[in-house]
Amino acid sequence: MKSFFTTILLLCGIMMATAQQIDSNSGNNQEAQAPVPTNRDYHYDCDNGSCTLKWTSGTTAAKHRLFFGTNADEVERATNYEYEGSETEYAISNLNSMTTYYWRVDEVEEGGTVHKGQVWSFRPRHLAFPEAEGYGRFAIGGRGGVVYHVTNLSGDVNTEGSLPYGLVNIDEPRYIVFDVSGIIELDFNSYAVKPYAYIAGQTAPGKGICIKASNINIGSDVICRHMRFKRGLGVYGENTGNALELTGANHTIIDHCMAAWGTNVTVNGKDAQNISFQYNVISEALGITGHKDYADGRNNGFAATVDGCIGSWHHNLLVHCYGSNWYMDGGMDDENRPIGRLDLFNNVCYNWNARATDGNSHEVNFVNNYYKMGAATKQTKLITLQFEQTTDIADNRTNTAYVSGNIRENKNHTVSSDKQGDTYTATDNVPTDYEYFVNEPLFPSYATIHTAKDAMKIVTSYAGATMPMRDEHLLRNIQETLDGSYHYVGSKSRIKGQIDSEENITEHAAGKGWEEYPEECRADNWDTDQDGMPDWWESCVGSNPSIANQNDDPDGDGWTLLEDYLEFMAHPYLVVEPNTSQSIDMKPFFSGFYGQNANYGHGTPTFSATTESTLLTPSVEGSVLKIQANEVGGVDPVEVTVNDGQGTTWAQRFYVAVTGIPTGISTVWSEDNIEVAKREFFTTDGRKVSTLQQHGVYVMKVTDIKGNTYTMKIIKN
Repeated sequence: MKSFFTTILLLCGIMMATAQQIDSNSGNNQEAQAPVPTNRDYHYDCDNGSCTLKWTSGTTAAKHRLFFGTNADEVERATNYEYEGSETEYAISNLNSMTTYYWRVDEVEEGGTVHKGQVWSFRPRHLAFPEAEGYGRFAIGGRGGVVYHVTNLSGDVNTEGSLPYGLVNIDEPRYIVFDVSGIIELDFNSYAVKPYAYIAGQTAPGKGICIKASNINIGSDVICRHMRFKRGLGVYGENTGNALELTGANHTIIDHCMAAWGTNVTVNGKDAQNISFQYNVISEALGITGHKDYADGRNNGFAATVDGCIGSWHHNLLVHCYGSNWYMDGGMDDENRPIGRLDLFNNVCYNWNARATDGNSHEVNFVNNYYKMGAATKQTKLITLQFEQTTDIADNRTNTAYVSGNIRENKNHTVSSDKQGDTYTATDNVPTDYEYFVNEPLFPSYATIHTAKDAMKIVTSYAGATMPMRDEHLLRNIQETLDGSYHYVGSKSRIKGQIDSEENITEHAAGKGWEEYPEECRADNWDTDQDGMPDWWESCVGSNPSIANQNDDPDGDGWTLLEDYLEFMAHPYLVVEPNTSQSIDMKPFFSGFYGQNANYGHGTPTFSATTESTLLTPSVEGSVLKIQANEVGGVDPVEVTVNDGQGTTWAQRFYVAVTGIPTGISTVWSEDNIEVAKREFFTTDGRKVSTLQQHGVYVMKVTDIKGNTYTMKIIKN
């Protein structure tokens, strides 16, 4: 069994000045109050490395003494103060986002009596990862914590090395990395993820991880990337539930994941705060499933219930879901007035049926979304603001929406822009005494906002669990969205594209709708010191493979060394030996820019590549990116920019590792150790081929004489 290690960060304190006696029994009104940052604010804006500490004076204070440091016990006991004076604020600089700071303010009366203050704490905020956007962008994840290795596919919460064990049974901050690929079946058991975790699905070998019979509730300060959460029907009428939840989460970000086949809603974000749900796919919410709370035969194929206060739901693909694309459940106060705030932008929705976006929320930005009608679509309103209770404008608790830049692609492929009464409306107890559709955004988005047409191209190129590789489910959904097609029909509802059970997906009949995710394991010598970074990576970047140092930050950018590796694995990458070259075709990574629909472009894209690296030189010919490595090893990014010829450019990050050390990141198995019965080659969109084109990316599937299968990504050079 693999173990996990703790690395303690060295937290540097600040020298203090002089001291006097303390009266620790003072009354609360004589103590300092109302600290800024508020106590235990671990996402405070110190983006320039400094902040001003503020407080409200005690009632009898003549002056104030401030104590400051990086250890709570030391600050509580301290007698040497950092500041003394009459001002109720003090500027602090040279702050580090990896450090928690503690401070105390003692109030001194004219006669010298001292009222000792409480110890308060805060931590400077830092982006979860470079592309994190929206209101959950400062999620801490596992930063500063231990590394937990998922080493088996057990769904048992009590089995060490299982994913549920790492989610639920570890209390401290943790990075969760995967040494195994395949299906993890949870049998519809509900697991609530404890705070401070980075779930790194991109680290899995082979085809990655898929959670079957999923019922995961993501907690606060969690970063979750490149995971697949698929629920499925189970026994008809007995397994009502969601595939993925963020209920009650705060400062959490879900990025590049897939959630599918829910039987209540597929994604539930009720009662959350400060969350980001970006570049994900919500797919094929199951329709008629015998929902436990409704009459038999009711269609409950609902995509997502969303909240967030403020919740950023952006650059996602919602595909083949009957309704709730999205359902705005903004929460209500004690007097039944909406209090939620939602930022819904740059989402793509395809082939909904009876409901697109509806519900109520105090404030909603609904901006630059692309809704494409499909064979099943009946509802033409993209957003319906529902006034469920009487509102009180004087108390500023009204339903208000900013609607701008959205597109509805009609069944005949014409497009309709925002028009009240056509693409958006208000219903139910609609007030007449104020403007509920406004002309300006209700709050900032803290993200790059693209046009709706560009969002269609970007989302269909980039969304979903793309690393370590796209699965057949994702590739099919992307192609259906681009083509305006569907493959399957609900067995009970008979609705085109909207299934009632995963078994309606007949291409995987042997697996009852579940495609194959081969079980592959990392080699025993993959990560000698168990710090989450493979030996080849540590050698490549100048770290020591024998010393666990996941929380080091040698480049001082605020992300740990392990986070640097996780970022590398979250993007397409090439491994190139020194003084050699590698080439790769860009088309599979920009599939949305090759769509055939004239509404969002059907030209011939061109590409360019740039880097600040001295390790390599990129060049582009047609759609082929060539990397020429120099003699020095290391890891650096390359920005590949597509130009669609219609005024749109968009850049995607690729990584290049220059090393002569065997990496094992493409595969951990060798044909020398198995008896091969057959080899098969597939394109990344799942088509079986017999001829490989130069610079193409393919999946090779090897079957041995015992029927075991092995997969790996290859590039034909």
